Amino acid sequence: MKTIHENEITNDCICTDEDANATTCYGDCWDWQVDDFTMMTEGFFNGNATYYFRIGGIKLWDREVGGIVECKTPLHLIQAMSVNSGWSMRYTVHPECIEYSLSHHDAPMGSASFVRYATDEEIENNRY
Repeated sequence: MKTIHENEITNDCICTDEDANATTCYGDCWDWQVDDFTMMTEGFFNGNATYYFRIGGIKLWDREVGGIVECKTPLHLIQAMSVNSGWSMRYTVHPECIEYSLSHHDAPMGSASFVRYATDEEIENNRY
């Protein structure tokens, strides 16, 4: 069965003005989305004592990327889960992982991406 993701976040905020017209907005809109992501992932994020996560399945134009990353805040996790361009992420939080689909210019149809806790061995093998 295909996963239908329960939550969504985007860095391309669209807000409405007092006349219900769509406008591009920054600041509060992004802050609200980060706050919502923080609340939705709180149990998963706080369950990781090391703050090291394994991320996989991020589609780029010619490959998939991922790796081990240390994220001390949910905002750092969002940045590690996404790309440096406009994107929308649909995600579902499970006790052991976050499954998500990241849509952006290289992957307009999204991806089958994941975040889970990195194991001690993965952390050790990825130290510089």
